[in-house]
Amino acid sequence: MRKKYFLLLLAAGLQVQQALCQQMVAYKWWNPAESGFPVVQGQAWPGEAAQFYDRLPARAKETVAAPVWYQSQESAGLMIRFYSNAPQIRVRYTVLHELSKPHIPVTGMSGVDLYAMNRNGQWEWSPGSYNFGDTIEYKYTALKQDFMREYNLYLPYHNQVKWLEIGVPEKAKLTPLPLGGDRPIVIYGTSIAQGAAAPRPGLTWTAILGRRLQTPVINLGFAGCG
Repeated sequence: MRKKYFLLLLAAGLQVQQALCQQMVAYKWWNPAESGFPVVQGQAWPGEAAQFYDRLPARAKETVAAPVWYQSQESAGLMIRFYSNAPQIRVRYTVLHELSKPHIPVTGMSGVDLYAMNRNGQWEWSPGSYNFGDTIEYKYTALKQDFMREYNLYLPYHNQVKWLEIGVPEKAKLTPLPLGGDRPIVIYGTSIAQGAAAPRPGLTWTAILGRRLQTPVINLGFAGCG
């Protein structure tokens, strides 16, 4: 019994030590909205949005139906691309609407999703832990740091992002990627095009299409309105 209690105490001590070490890591934070060049991938009208993560230009508000305009402020198909050699990446942000619906999981409707490219040019999912509250936070740990990896951070497909920051340890590098010059594929449709009800933003069929073809995809899906 004493041996069992000792092992339990040892395990608890290691967990506390690990948590303290993670808290002691100093992070530097980057807000994509403060970049000097467009960094939101999947935006058909970069620079014309009324709010930073909108999908339609501000001028469209006067010509499209109200439900379409409402959903155009949801960040379906939008992502942030960057290079990093960080062993850990954190994402914190806030959203405007409810976190989930009965038919849409919170990790899809309001969550983000991180993919990294390996040395063979293939995209790999980066699992992380998350906490949903007034400020949502995702933590990605034990990331490969043997080279500067390219990352895709997919944004929520059924919620409006108000503010977002990406953090890496102070000694790590994070280099934002500008918009590519390739001609995009434009998807127009209803809820299935927008993303419902994928468990994560990176598992919508439009996101999968973009990774497989290595081509920009613009998501103009509007649930119930296509």
